[in-house]
Amino acid sequence: MSVLNMESEEKKYKFSQEENLLELLQRHGRMIESPCAGKGTCGKCKVKIMQGKIHAPMAEEIKLLTDEELSQGIRLSCLVNPSGDLTIKLLDDKDLKHKILADGYLPGFEINPLLSKKVYILIVLIT
Repeated sequence: MSVLNMESEEKKYKFSQEENLLELLQRHGRMIESPCAGKGTCGKCKVKIMQGKIHAPMAEEIKLLTDEELSQGIRLSCLVNPSGDLTIKLLDDKDLKHKILADGYLPGFEINPLLSKKVYILIVLIT
């Protein structure tokens, strides 16, 4: 069993090496944005690897991450399969900053469709 440490948290999560980092985080209630459902195509589930040994970046990560991000240890959690103890930092922690839009501004605009519907009523009198 290996241990995942979250930077700036006292919690430690035990894990086996079969699951990827995104699955591990989601199993422990961490909501990380992943519109592609962990397929490695959206690039939204970024985390920063602070300590630990992981495999080299995959082709999908090289496409979606900049050279600067890769050099800083930023990886896609859905494509990282930790092979030992790991310390990470969440880059966009959705658990901490929820804001609900309660009001807003709707600009005025003119509705002028190309098509319109007209209803005709036909009354037939039989005498």
